[in-house]
Amino acid sequence: MKTQMRRLAIILCLGALSFLAFAGEASAQDQITLQDDTHLEGWVVYIDHNYLLVTTPILDHLSIEIWMVKSINTAAPMHLLTYKSEWITGPIKTTSDGTMQIHPVDGGDPIEIHWYMVAGVFPSKIRWANAFTIGGSFTQGNTDVLGFSFTGTGTRKGEANRFFWSGSFTWARAEGHTVAENANGTLKFNRLIKPRLYWWAAEELRYDKFQDLDLRSVTSGGIGYILVYGPTTEMTVEAGAGFMAERFAKEADENNIAFRGAWTWEQLIGRNAMFSNRFVTYLGNDSVKFQITNQAEFKINLSRTWHFKVTNGWYYDSEPSSFIGHNSDVEWVIGFEYVF
Repeated sequence: MKTQMRRLAIILCLGALSFLAFAGEASAQDQITLQDDTHLEGWVVYIDHNYLLVTTPILDHLSIEIWMVKSINTAAPMHLLTYKSEWITGPIKTTSDGTMQIHPVDGGDPIEIHWYMVAGVFPSKIRWANAFTIGGSFTQGNTDVLGFSFTGTGTRKGEANRFFWSGSFTWARAEGHTVAENANGTLKFNRLIKPRLYWWAAEELRYDKFQDLDLRSVTSGGIGYILVYGPTTEMTVEAGAGFMAERFAKEADENNIAFRGAWTWEQLIGRNAMFSNRFVTYLGNDSVKFQITNQAEFKINLSRTWHFKVTNGWYYDSEPSSFIGHNSDVEWVIGFEYVF
């Protein structure tokens, strides 16, 4: 039974990674030029009379004030809402004088609209932004070994809703024996209820053969707040609670109510690099047992779709299984990321 639970952890982590990734599709990117002639490529999330919000291959969410935008040329049709409550659908580009020009999908002449008449512009199809990373890993803690790592992440962002998934699998073999084997998976949904306030729900899974952990499942929900939100920086904090179920290979299984706290930080460095950090902690209802996960990554843009990436993961358990020797594991991954 426990072997089946371990296999289930791997299937859920990698299945979520693969299925959700291919549910998205690679698509042509929108073109944005700023007043200082800086050229950006990405996917427009929405536009209003004050801001342009775009997802780029490097930065998750890039917010730009409209007065900084010189021209926009979208690759796909967009839904435009005017202040007269009229909807127009079609690709968008701006004219030489800065007026927005829409080419209706149902035919007819292009329609020109001034920015101050636009209540909002939204994609006709919200896209998944996915990434896969393949690289080498080095683990310290319950095992000290070089291995192989495969990870993936994806986001789907709309005006108020955000979906997020991630999955990873690390494996190493030496002298005919498996010496490292672990998997992680996360599914998460955020819903904005005010410009900076949102509620969230998440399912987080972890399996680690050398931590005696067949499966840890945390189903949780709570409130989040966006502390910083700008063109180069995004920082959030979250608090909530959930149910944690732990299934061990040798130790007795455990079920707990856990309080969850999280902090994330994304920072664009120049135009071609990015640093991010995600810290999550769980506090048991007995206030004694707690767990910490911290994942930091740095990546450099090599091309539109390829990045060089370095990731550090730290996993700590104050009361691990009595069958293992260390409270924590540290894992480094160096590899190449493909974005689509």
